[in-house]
Parts: sequence; C-alpha cells; structure tokens
Amino acid sequence: MRLCRVIRLLSLMQRFEELRLILDGFSEGLESFAYVGALLLMVFYVYGILGLYTFGANDPAHFGNLGAAMVSLFRAATLSAWCV
Repeated sequence: MRLCRVIRLLSLMQRFEELRLILDGFSEGLESFAYVGALLLMVFYVYGILGLYTFGANDPAHFGNLGAAMVSLFRAATLSAWCV
C-alpha cells in the first residue's frame, strides 16, 4: 500500500515541472549543507580550544575540557538553557 503512495508521488512529480524544479533545488541545497556544518564544527572547535585555555582555570564546570567548552559555546550561541 505504501509503495502505491510513493508511485503516485513520483507520477505527480513528473507531471508538474515546478514541483520537480523545487525538489531538485532542495536536494542540491542539502548537498552543500554538509560543508556548512563542517565549517561550523571547525569554528566551534577553534573557539572551544580558545575558551578552554582562556577560561579553563576560572570556570572548570563549563570550560574544564574541550567537550564542555564546545557545549557551553553552543549553548551561548543558540541561547539554549542560558539561565542554567
């Protein structure tokens, strides 16, 4: 039954040129998303090391090791659990 739904979706995609154009653009955008994610990971890594050496002695709970420093930086960047 699910296979019939997938086939129906594929036939709709062939019939509507605009839908196919949108889905092609979306799939090409997903390919470049990995590069953006890798760049963000590298930025958090560099600033995590910088925070580790700068604030590690004063605040070991948040900057005691590299993992905690990266999590603290991510929380500060996204404002997630900022009050905790």
